[in-house]
Amino acid sequence: MQWGGAAYVFWLAIKFASAGAMSDQQAAWPQASMMSGAFLLMLSPKAWVILTLLFTQFPGGSLLGVVLIALVFTLNNLAAFVIWALAGQAMAGLFRSAASARLLNMIFAAALASVAVWMLVA
Repeated sequence: MQWGGAAYVFWLAIKFASAGAMSDQQAAWPQASMMSGAFLLMLSPKAWVILTLLFTQFPGGSLLGVVLIALVFTLNNLAAFVIWALAGQAMAGLFRSAASARLLNMIFAAALASVAVWMLVA
């Protein structure tokens, strides 16, 4: 699981490093909704890895323990996703040029590659 998760995160880093800037003709999916986001999250291998690892840290838990872990995890993710979306919306105009988009992609790629290495050594 550790190697598979690290390989997936490193693959994401490679995808970031090789991505270019969006052209004006490209647009984000205009009909994205909360339901489509929830469906996408359910299909995310990263989410399943995180959930699997989360619950293996607390073996033999009661139903109340599982509910509390799920509640804390959900509230944490809600806060993180809202902050991430608002920050992305605020910074979108800063990264429209090809050079600035490439710089941002390389920063994200380096961060993800660092996480993949940390996953293997921690």
